Amino acid sequence: MNALKKYMEASLPRPPENPDLSPGQANEFRRRIANVEGAMRGEVATLKRKMDVLAEAIASIQAQLDGTT
Repeated sequence: MNALKKYMEASLPRPPENPDLSPGQANEFRRRIANVEGAMRGEVATLKRKMDVLAEAIASIQAQLDGTT
């Protein structure tokens, strides 16, 4: 997850030196942040599904091994 966060942070444009943003620039930053947050939520959901599948597979293998001993 840290690698994903670093990648997303690196892909964002650097803020301007001038701290005063125009309304258009502020909206653009908000939009980009929302896009990154959405992408991260999607990635987390995908990883959770994969972990669930792996947990089921491990439980199935353990049950099979317990039945053969």
